[in-house]
Amino acid sequence: FPWIDLKTYIEHDEADDVPVNTFGRNPNASKPRTTKATSEISKLQLDPSIDQQYALLTRGGYKMLASGVSANQDRAILVSPFFNDGGNSKDFLMGIMDGHGTEGHVVSNFAALELPRVLSHNLELKGTSSAQSVEQALVDTFLEVDKNLPGTTEAGSTASMFLRLGDQLFVANVGDSKSFLATYNVVTQKVDIVFVNALHKPHLPEERKRIESVGGMVIMPRSLGDSSRVVIPLDDNPPSPFGPSMALAMSRSIGDRVARKQGVIPNPTVTVLNLNDIVTKAGKTNIELFAVSASDGLFDHIPPPNVAEELAKSMYQPNTPRLLETCEKLIMESSEKWIVSMPYRDDITMAVTKIEL
Repeated sequence: FPWIDLKTYIEHDEADDVPVNTFGRNPNASKPRTTKATSEISKLQLDPSIDQQYALLTRGGYKMLASGVSANQDRAILVSPFFNDGGNSKDFLMGIMDGHGTEGHVVSNFAALELPRVLSHNLELKGTSSAQSVEQALVDTFLEVDKNLPGTTEAGSTASMFLRLGDQLFVANVGDSKSFLATYNVVTQKVDIVFVNALHKPHLPEERKRIESVGGMVIMPRSLGDSSRVVIPLDDNPPSPFGPSMALAMSRSIGDRVARKQGVIPNPTVTVLNLNDIVTKAGKTNIELFAVSASDGLFDHIPPPNVAEELAKSMYQPNTPRLLETCEKLIMESSEKWIVSMPYRDDITMAVTKIEL
């Protein structure tokens, strides 16, 4: 879990900058920000040898009171080594969970705690001798965690995870949280994103077909940057954007049991990557690998290539800020962009780790 939430450390009088009753563009956007310019992370005493290997950081959002939610609904995890039964001590499990709904933080927290435990158990049962066994263990784990989720029916969470076992990297995802794998050439200092997980959006052909086959309704994006959505009726009537309903911006998730009848499922997409093949394709020598998972609070305003460039500098180049400080910089940059256009800032969370071969 990120043990630092920047919301605790940063003094930001958002009430002065962003009136809660203001909609549309922030009238004070041109005014100097009240966010502290100095890094809070730089004041913390961290082990530098660990700090440059991995980092997890979050910042709770600034949310309109009408939403009824003030909790940070993001979670990020890193377990390293993971499932080390005499195998590779470099194996790890890392991921991001982004909750939604009034109890979304309950769902994301449950998923963050249970996914590692249940996955470890399922890997013991199915073994790790084949990629197919591991893929099935991941699918079974997501379904089991979803089944065992207590309580709420109208809240859910994304989950996007990396599982490294030996020279294979498994990427499992439900929802629209993003994870990517990147290479860094230590000679040319070139950064390339070699994999980004597919997002589960309702308008995608396979997703839309499943939803509509059970009588569900998909609302297409109305403007650039908007998301397609699944209409979830809150009564026994057929789905309609005019009746009592909510609109879910993803076609798969953990939780959201009220949406099951509309074709929203907890089944993950699992991709298998061979790390040696990736290094060979990138140039065989002088190649480093790193993985990043982050919530849309970050990626809605900072694209993955920009994130990758900043993180690579911090991890591999001399005389640069510590990795956690770079995460702080990226989170604060996204924070500023959120608050400029509306009186709202999503929770922002990221996790990054080097992948040692």
